[in-house]
Amino acid sequence: MFSELKRFDQKLEIGPFWISAIYLIISCLWIGFSDIVIATLISYSSTAFVWLGIIKAWGFVAATSLALFILLRRYIFVVQNAQYRLALSEERYHQFFEYTHDPVLLFNSHGRCIDANPQAEVLTGYPHEELLNRHISKLLSRQSSPEIIELFEAVAKLGFIRQETAITHQDGTMRWVEYTLVQDTGGYYPLILRDITAQKNHLESLQRAALIFQHLTVGILVTDETGRITDINPAAEKMFGYNKAEMMGQSTGVLYDLQLRKSREAIMAGLQKTGYWHGEIQFMRKNNQIGVCDRVVVPLLDEHNRMVGRISINQDITDRKHAETQLREKNAQMEAVFRAMPDLYFRLDATGRILDVKPNLHIDLPLLLEDIIYNHVHSIVPADTADKFEQAITQALATKLVTNVECSFPPIPKIYEARLSALNDYEVVVICRDMTEDKEAEARLKLQRTLLTSISEASLDGIFVGSEAGKCIYYNRNFLKMWSVPDTNLDKAECLEIVEAIYAQVTEPAKSKADFERLMVDQVKVDRDQLQLTDGQVFDRYTAPLVDGETFYGRVWYYRDITEHLKLEAQLRQSQKMEAIGRLAGGIAHDFNNILTIVIGNLEFLMDRTPDLPEPIQHDLDTVKAAAQRAAKLTSQLLAFSRQQNIRSQPVAVNDLLQGLRRLLEGMVGDDITLDLMLKANPDRVMFDPNQLEQVLFNLVANARDAMPEGGRIT
Repeated sequence: MFSELKRFDQKLEIGPFWISAIYLIISCLWIGFSDIVIATLISYSSTAFVWLGIIKAWGFVAATSLALFILLRRYIFVVQNAQYRLALSEERYHQFFEYTHDPVLLFNSHGRCIDANPQAEVLTGYPHEELLNRHISKLLSRQSSPEIIELFEAVAKLGFIRQETAITHQDGTMRWVEYTLVQDTGGYYPLILRDITAQKNHLESLQRAALIFQHLTVGILVTDETGRITDINPAAEKMFGYNKAEMMGQSTGVLYDLQLRKSREAIMAGLQKTGYWHGEIQFMRKNNQIGVCDRVVVPLLDEHNRMVGRISINQDITDRKHAETQLREKNAQMEAVFRAMPDLYFRLDATGRILDVKPNLHIDLPLLLEDIIYNHVHSIVPADTADKFEQAITQALATKLVTNVECSFPPIPKIYEARLSALNDYEVVVICRDMTEDKEAEARLKLQRTLLTSISEASLDGIFVGSEAGKCIYYNRNFLKMWSVPDTNLDKAECLEIVEAIYAQVTEPAKSKADFERLMVDQVKVDRDQLQLTDGQVFDRYTAPLVDGETFYGRVWYYRDITEHLKLEAQLRQSQKMEAIGRLAGGIAHDFNNILTIVIGNLEFLMDRTPDLPEPIQHDLDTVKAAAQRAAKLTSQLLAFSRQQNIRSQPVAVNDLLQGLRRLLEGMVGDDITLDLMLKANPDRVMFDPNQLEQVLFNLVANARDAMPEGGRIT
């Protein structure tokens, strides 16, 4: 178009020249030929020659005028036609240049922009004034100057070139364009651009979508309207067990036959209502294994927004469902454990804030559950306990070890043991167990142990306890004292070692040791025996098994020094003999006293009836009466000795009593023992039963006599 305009301008420049040249040639030819013709026909001197010259001149003028008129008329017509065509061409060029959808820039041979249409302004972001005289390398930002030179050389060689590149918008963003650079015959270079940013982005989106489609971990099925599979991704091949060739053209019923009809109805209802369907559905793998997938179905639309198929996104959740089932079972078990256990469960963060609580039904917390959650532990425990909690939380998170804290929940009058364990780096789990009964039981047990220890230590017996394994587990101090055993690691010694040491002191060590070994393994028998020591002591040995129900823990051994006890038993037996003798003597004395009563009564009756008896007879009667009274007194002493007479206290002159008993006492002690009475010069009287006092004196003298079998002196 631009070359035609130039050629037309060139025609306009050479047209008058040719007209003048033609006019000059014709004039010369006319003058030359006309003069020759006239000179041939008419002489120069004739009048005709003059008129012919005039006619020639006017004829020439007329002919040339006519020719000039014709030429000018033709020229004017051509010029007007050219101007019309030029205006029409300019109008068409203007319409094409201004209103074409593609940006167009016109460059000269130096690569400078000499014109640009509005679309170029929109594409580049630069106004028309800034585009003018801008070098093409500034526009095609990815092209260097050498590349621009090569580009123009290629256009000059090929006539045009079409490529894709990126241009920089005025705001700094990049726009992808397809440009066509051509060269016209006038030496200008129109650059026609086409914005392909959207196509590029769309292509990149398609490429990304294809890449995502191939590498997604969820199985994707593309189906047509009839439910036939048209495409699948590798994840679907792995999920269902079929390869792509096996799946193409197959119905989805191959995969979802278990719930096909129900799922189709639900899918169509979901697509019509919300534009998609989402749910869990069972599927069957190629190996006939049943799985569960989380399925999302969306419509596949064409450019007219008509559904031409469906896209099914399937995520295999079989393992997750199994895990959820196991988790539900575990949670149910944990809930059952929480309900059954007598403990209180807390979950705290690192600051002591309560994140979760599972109360025990038997624990009445001071606040409601909704008031406890997200509150600090200070809200339910005393301040000093809360400080311990914070320290325990820090320790549990730092060491990952279980930490114990004793706490309470006022106003509940109970004691709890809180066990803290780190759940992660910022949370701890707290299990609170009611330790009130345990504390009370511990106190009672401590009291029982204290009482048992006190009783054991206060016991006169030597106590030794051996375990089932033959180890010493307890002994008291009296055991060490009785057996003269040093208290050096005795609680770690073997029972047999201790027995070797203590039974070496008995007269029959082999028998005693054998009895010990036999009884240590006997879980039933209770046994008692006496041990005779080499130093003359006698120990009573008593043993019984330590049994709780059917559990045998060992044996307890009691050793009691019964040496003095045996002596007392001998004395008791002697006393019992004396008591028997006394009872016999009492019976005899009682009968004898009855006889004496008759004798004394008859003597007194006789003496009263015969007051005039001769002196010798009267003296004999007095002697008999005195003897009878003395015999009665003796029977009273025998009755007192046998405890068959009541005690009657009265003032007694001890000296007189001793003098009266001298002869009896001397007869009691015998000839080998001398009896000396050291009587007080001015004796006092004492309130005593004289018969009892006499019995005491008889007992003392008898004991003294028995203590001196070889004789001696009693004072």
